[in-house]
Amino acid sequence: MYDFIGDIHGYADELEFLLEKLGYRQNHGVYEHPTRKVFFLGDFIDRGPKIIKTLEIVRGMVERGSAKAIMANHEFNFLCFFIKNKHTGDWFRSRKDQNIYQIIETLNEMKMKSVREEWINWMYELPLWYEDDNFRVIHASWDDQSIDFLRPRLKDNKISKELVKELYQPGTETHKAIEVILKGQEIDLPEGITFPCIMGIPRHKVRATWWNREMKTTKEQARDVLTEADLDGCRFYPKQAPLVFFGHYWLKDGPFITAKNAQCLDWGIANYKEPDSKKRKLVAYRHEIGDKEIMENRFVETYHEEFKGH
Repeated sequence: MYDFIGDIHGYADELEFLLEKLGYRQNHGVYEHPTRKVFFLGDFIDRGPKIIKTLEIVRGMVERGSAKAIMANHEFNFLCFFIKNKHTGDWFRSRKDQNIYQIIETLNEMKMKSVREEWINWMYELPLWYEDDNFRVIHASWDDQSIDFLRPRLKDNKISKELVKELYQPGTETHKAIEVILKGQEIDLPEGITFPCIMGIPRHKVRATWWNREMKTTKEQARDVLTEADLDGCRFYPKQAPLVFFGHYWLKDGPFITAKNAQCLDWGIANYKEPDSKKRKLVAYRHEIGDKEIMENRFVETYHEEFKGH
């Protein structure tokens, strides 16, 4: 029996409060539950105020056996930020201002090279996805085509430093596949239509709701200009496919069921532009073995700063 927890982004206090709500208690500094385990959906770093504490909570639980975890796009980008292309001398993740801005909180907490290398080595131990007879787990998009392409290139669904160099070569099939599973499928917007991302940069693509063709994205003003024909390029998750849990999308006004067999668990705990702290939530879903679809009464949440005073 697993409790799936979405993107944390360094909000360690909220994470601990949520774990307490779920019935986990510290045993020699590591959270445990007598009958359950957590499954973390990635994005542990960047944006929040307590990056290393978050990583310590997650790693401690994984090493104790009270949790599992997968890699997300923020961990992958962090790895690429510190690998150089030996042919060009450039960093694989370019050090332009917007990329530095995205990870500045993590860089500030990992100023010492030894600390940074410790966590980079741990991130390489995170698989890109997980599946068993009961459910699937991925950070952004379960796409059979991309997963089947990557699977023979991985060992235990994990990447290596050498493979990162191949994965971060834009335009290659390998890069396209890693982009889909860690960042999601995207749809081109009509010419002249853009929307600003959280950093104010115009975006010409919108994330596809691959789990539910009828659901609008978080950028409704962009999604409304798309036609049914525009959606035809998206590989939507089959309604008869196994349960899948994922994060990444900063949904609002939830939690709610995103599809009967596909549940997003990212409700924007790190969305600092959301003025209402009660809408910035860290959300868990309590899965029971044997469940064949998502249940309405299985969500447990804590919003930003709810834990204070307890």
